[in-house]
Amino acid sequence: MGKPMSKKRTSKKASRVVQFAWPWEPADHALYSGRYRFLVLVCKECPESWLELERPMRCAYEEMFLLLESSGTDIPAVGLGGSWDDVHSHELVTWLFGPARQDHSFEVWPFEKRLTAWQKKFRLSEDWVKDSIVRTLHAWLLGLDAPGTGRWVVQRPHDLSAPVSGSENAFTFTQTEVWQPTLETREEARERVINAFEHTLSQWFDHKEALLSQRGLKKVSVWPKRDQHLRWLVRYQCKGERWAEIARHPDRVTSAASSAQVATNEVAGAKRKLTAKAVEDAVRKAANRIGLTLRKPDPVGRPRKNNPD
Repeated sequence: MGKPMSKKRTSKKASRVVQFAWPWEPADHALYSGRYRFLVLVCKECPESWLELERPMRCAYEEMFLLLESSGTDIPAVGLGGSWDDVHSHELVTWLFGPARQDHSFEVWPFEKRLTAWQKKFRLSEDWVKDSIVRTLHAWLLGLDAPGTGRWVVQRPHDLSAPVSGSENAFTFTQTEVWQPTLETREEARERVINAFEHTLSQWFDHKEALLSQRGLKKVSVWPKRDQHLRWLVRYQCKGERWAEIARHPDRVTSAASSAQVATNEVAGAKRKLTAKAVEDAVRKAANRIGLTLRKPDPVGRPRKNNPD
């Protein structure tokens, strides 16, 4: 009797997560994109951090420029031209907080005080974080972006211009025949429109990828498990969680998630048997990649300090 045929094991290789980068900036791109993702995750894991930017910090920033204008301060043209290149200009942050600030320190001080308090509260004291906050608020001031988008402005490496911008980066979708109620059900019409939308969106992304390649940009891989490790970094640095706590609940989601999803994540974490040391190593590596100084761990046996949230 012949041996039963054994099933071939087919390993499904995970698809490579890629972004585009200029060919001469591979190292800088990892730093730049990593910092952007980290700040996005800060606001997802600590929603109150974004609310403080959106309300009191934004008001303080706008009031600062009103004070500067009313006091007759000679504000440099760079930074107020109303374009993304102005927002990314090195001169903007240097003028506000650099050596020349002694001429306008009175007007800048109230905003700087709020900015310093925000950085201390969420344990993000690096200069690049301050730089990103200022540029993000400035984009809002100029009307180039709005808090509702959830986007940050992180300084581009080498002062590069954006590869696509303005009308090139706009996406529109129009469907003339949305629903024919005498010929199809609402569900059938909805599925048809969604399929048409997804097809149009896919074509738009294909066109953009071709355009980026034509302009000399190359695909670069995102480091493995980047978002997961950056999320752990946020939980450790900004929320004050310990290594062991993150290891027990590695996929803990925000409070908006359902209890069923939380339970599923916790079971998955238990199956992986993740150790506190593995979490610590991943977080330290992620912090090093984006240039973030880690806070000191809480002393063993002492109650943890209050979290920002």
